[in-house]
Amino acid sequence: MESGTALDVRDIWGATNGRTGGLEILALASTYTPQLQASKVFRIMSGSATMLSTTGMSPDMFSIWFVPGRRYYAVGAGIHQKRMLSDSAWSVYPPGVVTRFYSGEVRGQAINDVFIVGSFGEVVHFNGRSWFRYFSDVPLPSGYFGFVAIKGNLMMATGQINASKGIVLIGTR
Repeated sequence: MESGTALDVRDIWGATNGRTGGLEILALASTYTPQLQASKVFRIMSGSATMLSTTGMSPDMFSIWFVPGRRYYAVGAGIHQKRMLSDSAWSVYPPGVVTRFYSGEVRGQAINDVFIVGSFGEVVHFNGRSWFRYFSDVPLPSGYFGFVAIKGNLMMATGQINASKGIVLIGTR
């Protein structure tokens, strides 16, 4: 399938819409070089990719996750969100409100159970009411977490330290 962009596809997520029963699939593509800074979001449906609005979104994005028709997150240089895909613009948390650092990936199990990981060992969790930062529990002054997965009461994040050693973080409730 052609996306119609030369940007790198960084992440893709799909989920069933609880109201319609239909499958919703979104892909996030971006590049950030001195020559070009751009992020695009595509909706994949019926074998084609349609570009969606990225109004309000930073040009340096890396991951997308959502619960269809309820909440959409895109992360990278900032944590961006929308309540509905049809909303005209993405809103962004001001720097330092949730995290001060670049975010590598967002994943969740529900709109009240969302994890975001990123630079310097940043791990944040949204419980439906507020964000909790685990930064003081998992500091990585020369590393990052780039991937996160959640299943039941288990959260796992992977990344690197000193650009040479792998690290795995396992969290349980």
